[in-house]
Amino acid sequence: MFKITGYNARKILGWQDFTLSKYFPKGTNYYYGYPSGEESGFLNHVPPIIEELVSARPLVCAGNDINIITFASTVRPEVTNVVYKDMGSTVVDSRNIRMLSPHINAGVKGKDRNEQIKQNLKQLVRPGSLVMAQPFLDEDLLPLYQIPPRLTNWLNDKQNMDSYIPRGFLPKRYVTFKNGSEFYESAREFPARCVIKVSSSSAGDGVYICTSKKMQKKVKKLLQNTQGAIFVEQYIEAAANYGIQFGIPYESDQPIDIIGVNQQLTTEDGEFIGGIIELSKAYDELKGVKEVLLAQVLPQIRELGWYGVGCFDVLIDKDSNAHIIDCNFRMTAMTAYLMLVANSQINKSLVSFSGEYRGTLKEFEHLLNGVQKRNVHILALSETDDVCRCNAAILFNKREEIGPIARQLINAGIVSKALDFFC
Repeated sequence: MFKITGYNARKILGWQDFTLSKYFPKGTNYYYGYPSGEESGFLNHVPPIIEELVSARPLVCAGNDINIITFASTVRPEVTNVVYKDMGSTVVDSRNIRMLSPHINAGVKGKDRNEQIKQNLKQLVRPGSLVMAQPFLDEDLLPLYQIPPRLTNWLNDKQNMDSYIPRGFLPKRYVTFKNGSEFYESAREFPARCVIKVSSSSAGDGVYICTSKKMQKKVKKLLQNTQGAIFVEQYIEAAANYGIQFGIPYESDQPIDIIGVNQQLTTEDGEFIGGIIELSKAYDELKGVKEVLLAQVLPQIRELGWYGVGCFDVLIDKDSNAHIIDCNFRMTAMTAYLMLVANSQINKSLVSFSGEYRGTLKEFEHLLNGVQKRNVHILALSETDDVCRCNAAILFNKREEIGPIARQLINAGIVSKALDFFC
């Protein structure tokens, strides 16, 4: 018997409690951030300008008891006025925002960026209170963390998934190489159709869906200097691609939640570009994998000492078999939206997108005013050098409503791979 959780429970029982504060102790400092480059064993090629936007996503789902660490560009009054005035959700109280130094801007990159952020974190948070999506592993930072950072990083490393997920739910893995050099030098043969992955990365970084031997050789060359582990696994012919969002409360007597499910939108190369949440869908094809997660996988994770929110990416093949292809023991791009839906703060289905608009904040706000406001929800926004970047969603009742709104946004000047998908 599994308890009802997620937005279906909210409809039935009327609860309004899905926030990060449900899963972390009071006083937690949550930083939705990643090391740049390949520091601390993690591959991250996401530009700093996008990292700044990502860090602001928790502002709308933090709850009352934890603090959110974010960049200056995302919490300037002129930015938050656009996002939270009438185009988005209620943001966390300003007393619960911990702003990184304005000197750490999009022009600060690589090792210099990592070093400045680390030094700033030491000043911002008290020992034992920091939770970071993908932690730095420096010895002098260890006292800051609430959860052992090596545990979080081990769980986020895809090569360890077979330690806690039943093999029947995992794609076949052909071989693992300790780094890019070993992979490049190997003469090992694989099926022409396979997937090559850097084991510790996110958002499609280091994931290559190969359809030919020629492409495999190209990927070998691309990854020959990669420091982290690389593995090659079975290609799954997917009929559907989902994210299953979960929550493990820090209080061990509280039940584990399945917060919600979204369809994943990805490019042909596997890059995540958006997600769809449909209120009317029951996702019956995921029943088996959800039961395994609640009864077996997530209790094991709790026993290891980890708690918080995360997501498993799941492919359903043409025979209706579920394959867990990725693990995310941290917030993802859909966490905030699934929480807003679970709390009935959003009462429509939605498709999320990341967009860029070349123009001032005033011009961007004017653009939004030209769109029917009930159909667009802004989650996070940043502005640098008269370029506005947003995480947002189109709200809809029926899927056929998405295309016209997407075209309207594109015609107004918003550049977005997810919007292009529907046009």
